[in-house]
Amino acid sequence: AGTSAIVTQYRALIEDTGGRLTTLAHLAASHLSASDLDSLDQRATIDSQAYQRVHSELRQMIEAANQMPAEQIAREIQVKGKAAGRELKAVYAYTLSIQKDQLIYGADAFTPQDQANFEAPGTIVDDPAQMANVQKLYSGLPQLASEPYTDRFGTWITGYAPVLDSQGHVAGVVCIDASITFIHNQLIQLGLRLLLYTSLLMLLSAVLASFLARKITHPITQLSQQAVLIGAGDFTAQIELSTGDEIEDLATSFNLMAGQLQTYVADLQRTTMEKE
Repeated sequence: AGTSAIVTQYRALIEDTGGRLTTLAHLAASHLSASDLDSLDQRATIDSQAYQRVHSELRQMIEAANQMPAEQIAREIQVKGKAAGRELKAVYAYTLSIQKDQLIYGADAFTPQDQANFEAPGTIVDDPAQMANVQKLYSGLPQLASEPYTDRFGTWITGYAPVLDSQGHVAGVVCIDASITFIHNQLIQLGLRLLLYTSLLMLLSAVLASFLARKITHPITQLSQQAVLIGAGDFTAQIELSTGDEIEDLATSFNLMAGQLQTYVADLQRTTMEKE
C-alpha cells in the first residue's frame, strides 16, 4: 500500500508538471509567427529580425514563469546546476522544427552572454527521443508532455506545443524544459520516511504481540503448574489470577476443585480410620 501511494503521488506530480509545461508552451506558441520559425534554418543568425522576435517572446515567457530576469535564471543554472530546478518553474525555452528529415534548433530564451543552454539557430539536434516527440506534433497532436528523462544535467520533463501557419500546418514546435530532480528527491525522502514508519510499526507490533503473548500464556502456565501439584497430591495449592476473563474463571474452578479434593481425602482418611 505504501509503495502504491508513492507511485500514485509520483505520477500525480509528473502529470501536474507536464500540464503546466504544455500550458506555458501553448502560451509562447500563440505569440510566435510561423513565418519567423520557417526562417530559422541553417542559414539563420541571431542577428536576424525573425530570430530576435522569437527569442524575445521566449525570453519574456521564461521570465514571467519564474518571476526573475533571464540573466538571473542563467546564473542560477550556471552556479547551481541540477539544484537550480528547485527554484525554477521553467529552465529552458526553445523552438525545434523538422527540415529535410532533420531536427533543427531554432531560437531559445538565452543569449551567448548568458552562458546557459544557448544553441545557434540551425543546429542539427541528434536526439531520437526529441525527434519522436516533435514528429507527433507534426502529425497533428495538439500538445505533448514527455515522459521523464535523464541526462548529464539532471532529470527533466519537456512540454511541447506547435506553432501553426494560416493553413494549419506546423511551422515549428515550442519546447519548455523543467527539472524534476527535486521531485525525485522528495520521493526518495518520502520512501525513507515510509520505511522508517514501517519499521517502527513492525517493532511496535512485535512488542505488543510479545506483551499479549505473555498476558495470555502466563496465567495458563500457572494453571498448568497448579494441575501438576494437584496431580502430585498437594491439594493446598491455590492460584490467584485477576485476568477478568475465562482464564480467571478456570483458576477459580481449579481452586474449588483442590479444596473439594482436600476435603474428600480428609473424609476418606477419617472413615478409613474409623473402620479400622
